[in-house]
Amino acid sequence: LLLAAAAGWWTIGRQKPKERRSHSSLAVLPFQNLGSDRKIDFVGLALPDEIVTTLSYAPSLSIRPFAMTRKYTKPDVDPRAVGQELKVDSVLAGHYLSQGERLQVTLEAIDVEKSSVLWRDTVSAAAQDLIGMREQITARLRQGLLPALGAGSARQDPGRPKSKEAYDLFLRGNAITRDPVPNKEAIGMLERSVALDPAY
Repeated sequence: LLLAAAAGWWTIGRQKPKERRSHSSLAVLPFQNLGSDRKIDFVGLALPDEIVTTLSYAPSLSIRPFAMTRKYTKPDVDPRAVGQELKVDSVLAGHYLSQGERLQVTLEAIDVEKSSVLWRDTVSAAAQDLIGMREQITARLRQGLLPALGAGSARQDPGRPKSKEAYDLFLRGNAITRDPVPNKEAIGMLERSVALDPAY
């Protein structure tokens, strides 16, 4: 009996700690504008689209194309239900608020199976400095979100915008609906963006 108890203790002592579940698939939802400034509504579509691009450089993470998720713009959308519909492990949602000359963005990753928050962070930058906002968000995703998902590190993003005006035009153009008339306006914005910053 003593030998059996000792063997049992030895086996328990040798057991490996439970590993954290890896979240190998993710969907990024449109962000919600919590303020009344409708001029920055484009941020709700443009930033998530940029985040999808950034996270696509993580080889072990499968990202749903933003074209699949940009329709979920209603404030009462249920991230967990969307995650189940899209068959992903986790969902990244967010909201933003313009306060004076500052723009604040909050990101939240949700475990679809457990309906719990995996990771949450808030960044703030000058409202006119969307490149600075992009850099902050990229850093937080690499340092916080990817480790929380167990997704490992991401390869370096080869492109970085240099012109604030060009990047602003790029984000605004990218957020415009693809209907024929608005799409014509978007194409004009993107053409101006490329002329100002052809290397991005």
